[in-house]
Amino acid sequence: MGKNKTADGHKINYIVRLAREVGATIRRGSNHVDILNYPGYRPCPVADSTDARKMVAPWLARTRGCTNTEAYQAIRTGRW
Repeated sequence: MGKNKTADGHKINYIVRLAREVGATIRRGSNHVDILNYPGYRPCPVADSTDARKMVAPWLARTRGCTNTEAYQAIRTGRW
């Protein structure tokens, strides 16, 4: 069983919850705990080796139409 936090210390559950709120689907991966999918965008892998600031925040920002800073703040707090 994998860790429950990303490499930079953010809870994976928070990231998954935020992705669901923007309408993304989540699937299990073989090399990553979760893979976020959103129509029209490349999938975003999330695991204990993921750097949320560099990988997940820009992905969430594009799908939600906000800034990277706003998306990263949401990851840190677990809510928009």
